[in-house]
Amino acid sequence: ILNYVKEGREENSIFIKLNEELPFAKQVLEKLYEQKICSIVIEGGTKTINKFLESNLWDEANVIIGQKTFEKGVKAPEIKNGLVSVENIGGDILKIYHNQKIKSNFAKKNTERADSNINDRLGIIRLLHRHC
Repeated sequence: ILNYVKEGREENSIFIKLNEELPFAKQVLEKLYEQKICSIVIEGGTKTINKFLESNLWDEANVIIGQKTFEKGVKAPEIKNGLVSVENIGGDILKIYHNQKIKSNFAKKNTERADSNINDRLGIIRLLHRHC
């Protein structure tokens, strides 16, 4: 459980304390990598998802647009580039986006190289498995 309050173990739970002064998304990926967790799916509200989008620490986004329109509430994050497919699933629309900036940067790097640069090993959520 990643949090800002405590560190340690309780029964079947591991608590990992984050530093409020450091970037959230980068810390999350770094802490998960230390735990040998190499592939993650981020589901959350707008604030959580935006932290990964704004930090450019995402590989693929699946956006589901339902048939129902809400007049009030928090607007979902918008992804403006990298649309790779659109599919109709039971009347809902599934849009899949790939982070083109990350893909092009990643292709330039040696994916088998292990070094201490956090961006080399944690820059892509879906591709982390290559470094474990």
